[in-house]
Amino acid sequence: MKIKHYGNEARLDYCPVCQKVKKDNPCFSVNVNTGKYMCHATGKSGHISEFPEIQKELNISGIEEKTEEKNEDLPEEFPF
Repeated sequence: MKIKHYGNEARLDYCPVCQKVKKDNPCFSVNVNTGKYMCHATGKSGHISEFPEIQKELNISGIEEKTEEKNEDLPEEFPF
């Protein structure tokens, strides 16, 4: 698996989502700061922890998926 880095984005020539290998124009990218991934061929996105072998290869094991925090100060009619 080859990895190209563009700033905080890593693009891989193999996509675990659509199971394709694209050497010229990689379709799978990961933000190495947040751990968010996207398959540009299918539009699917998520957190890299879904693919532990790739997470290890990118050496971003310390990134945990963030959960949405609920603001307790607002009444229920303002769900943000």
